[in-house]
Amino acid sequence: MATLLTNANLRLAWYWQDATGLSETTNQAKLAFNDVIADVSVANLVWQDTRTLAAQTIEMLDLSSLPISALGVSGTLSLSKVHQIFIRNNLTQEDLSIHGEIEATLRVGLPNNQTAGHYAMAVGFDSHSYLYSREGWLVAEPLGIANAADIAIPYDIVLVGQGAIVNA
Repeated sequence: MATLLTNANLRLAWYWQDATGLSETTNQAKLAFNDVIADVSVANLVWQDTRTLAAQTIEMLDLSSLPISALGVSGTLSLSKVHQIFIRNNLTQEDLSIHGEIEATLRVGLPNNQTAGHYAMAVGFDSHSYLYSREGWLVAEPLGIANAADIAIPYDIVLVGQGAIVNA
């Protein structure tokens, strides 16, 4: 039986000090999270790709029909629910943007473009964005990756979710 374990970690620690005349102010804290998915009934597939998005275009990824190829076998990965989205912009001078639609009840904490159920966010140059939902987002609409720049932008994408491999 196939198993899948994903483990996304973030640890941020800071120390800030300001000496002003007769007093000194200090702020020190830590923030950490560890998103682990170890149950194949929650997420059983990972789709990863390195892509290049042409200048001034938008790519609409149909998450229910993602192309796969491994060990000489080609097929389609069909996600019904997505739990983790990781996108890395590999260019050092231009931004990408991510657009999509999710159920209104699951968009808490996501930037909202004022249209119910839609979200949009930027992936800065030489940066990454990571979205996580313990419940997962139902795949209702394609995931849009947009490039408004005058040059092509290479990027990495990883999707973790529930679904099946078909046509293999």
